[in-house]
Amino acid sequence: MRNYRAMTLIEMMIVIALITVITATALPKVNYTAYRVDSGARAVRAAMQRAQSFAVASQHNMLIAVDVPNGEMWVIEDANNNLAVDPGEHIVGVPLQDGVIFAVPPGGATWAGAPIPSNPLTGSTLITLTVNGTSLPGFVFRCDGAASSDAQLYVTSKRQLVDDYRGINVTQATGRADWYKDQAGAWVLAGF
Repeated sequence: MRNYRAMTLIEMMIVIALITVITATALPKVNYTAYRVDSGARAVRAAMQRAQSFAVASQHNMLIAVDVPNGEMWVIEDANNNLAVDPGEHIVGVPLQDGVIFAVPPGGATWAGAPIPSNPLTGSTLITLTVNGTSLPGFVFRCDGAASSDAQLYVTSKRQLVDDYRGINVTQATGRADWYKDQAGAWVLAGF
């Protein structure tokens, strides 16, 4: 007969106890709320990038409207380029992640060129769009890829801690969308 060496029940219990202790010490340090806010900022930025790309490819204006109370951004294909939402035009809603909201950061934005915000969506020449019977602030990505206005859009968690704020900046001339993180009052470029 051959002797096979196996783990004893006590050895298995010791391994499980060690894994439990390590997990219990590491888990509270994970900031899930920051991940949700990052995901919300990335989703907004990605929707803006897709809208800009589609505007260039289709040679139609793409309208962006922000519904602050409902936590949703609307992307509208302006097929007739009249800067209005007409029946039959393709509308896509981009909801924020659970627990993420649009909000004005405390103390204002400090990244280069950003004005002090008074609303979650700020910009030099924002327009008003009527989406589903509601008037919403917004801007346009034109057929050449440029935006109708420079724009800053702010998202955060429901707890609204300083480090939870994210800002998405749209440069008017190029339509480029970048997002920033507020880290202890200093805004740093977060995504490329």
